[in-house]
Amino acid sequence: MATQNPGTQLRYAGDVNIEKIDIITPKGVYINVKNQLIQIRIFEDIFSPFISGAIVLKESFDFQTLLPLVGEEYLEIKISTPTLDKPISGLFHIYKMSDKINVGDRAVGYELNFISSESIVDTNKRISKVFAGKISDIVSTFVYDKIDGIETKKKFNIENTRNTIKYVSTYWTPIQNLTFLSDNSISENQSPSFLFYENRDGFNFRSINELLDEYVSY
Repeated sequence: MATQNPGTQLRYAGDVNIEKIDIITPKGVYINVKNQLIQIRIFEDIFSPFISGAIVLKESFDFQTLLPLVGEEYLEIKISTPTLDKPISGLFHIYKMSDKINVGDRAVGYELNFISSESIVDTNKRISKVFAGKISDIVSTFVYDKIDGIETKKKFNIENTRNTIKYVSTYWTPIQNLTFLSDNSISENQSPSFLFYENRDGFNFRSINELLDEYVSY
């Protein structure tokens, strides 16, 4: 009788396989913190444009001074859940350290909050121009374009819209434009409720009706 790989079996609720968790400094130095990891939380929300989360570390190397942590670090992770095919992986920006406490002799614990790296691109762009055409075509611009978009290389799952639009982006970020377009989109099946969000499969621009139909089909 063949035995299963332990990494593919769910051993308990919340079980995950942590394949990679590295802090990347502004100078490009990779620090493996897998052995210092106490907890990791990752949030995928259809009402949020980016994946976010936090890690809790316990260490005695004083990483925050040695690196140091200055708000320009990134976190590269690859985490999988047994029985699920698609891992959560990618590059995330560390934007805050919080809850630092002493937890023993020369050991400290603290939480590092992170968000998808595309959020930094979005924060630093302000777009002022006229856009016109089919909404789903314009949406692709704000996802992929190097001038007006968040410049992602991730997969983008987009549902076609039936309506067109003409409007002025008044120094909006790409995400502000995507939110406006979501609010004004109509699907080919006449659904007016679109969402732009990120999950482990990439970025998505889809109507609530299509999401419900997909859920029911399962």
